[in-house]
Amino acid sequence: MIVEDVPALRQSSKQKYKEAVRARLIVAARKIVGLKGFAKLTIVNVADEAGVATGSVYKHFDSKSTLCIEVYTQAARKEYEMLRRVLLGPGLASAKLCRCIEVMATRVQSNPVFAYALGVESVDPAIADERAACVDAIVGLFEELIEEGIRTGEFETQLSTISATAVVGVIKESLLGTRSFPILQSNASSQLIAAVQGFCLGAVMHPK
Repeated sequence: MIVEDVPALRQSSKQKYKEAVRARLIVAARKIVGLKGFAKLTIVNVADEAGVATGSVYKHFDSKSTLCIEVYTQAARKEYEMLRRVLLGPGLASAKLCRCIEVMATRVQSNPVFAYALGVESVDPAIADERAACVDAIVGLFEELIEEGIRTGEFETQLSTISATAVVGVIKESLLGTRSFPILQSNASSQLIAAVQGFCLGAVMHPK
């Protein structure tokens, strides 16, 4: 019985090693994207950063595009869950909207190059498709928030899908747009965040 278990143990050990190398490659790729963007990522510099041979990368990812999609998908999933906890958690709809904008701004400030790469950098079609799907999912979260605000009487009656799409677009452009992106990294960042919050609230709440 012990002898029969040896091959299984060896296989398990090999699988764990393979998974560890794959995870290390993703961490290395994310680091490079965070410093230089997707355009500067290459299989060679990922291999160097991870401390493996270039050929080893292709054992886990058949192309740069596949690796970039994995980096994007993991980051997008994390962001979605973060926003979901805020937008669908307890509290007034208006407060959650403001909190969500603050959280998104903080994320951009913590790693502006990575945030820019995820949100607006020109990427190949495969990543662009993933990005579109992620934005659509986030719009869905905001749509649920707006519908909640309508039910409680905090927001005026409106087409929630259109409003959610517009709000997400405003937030994205306000945090990552060419005019506002530098402001978010400056001493005036708190004013920018407050302005975005005020604009979005004004768009969905009952007029005073």
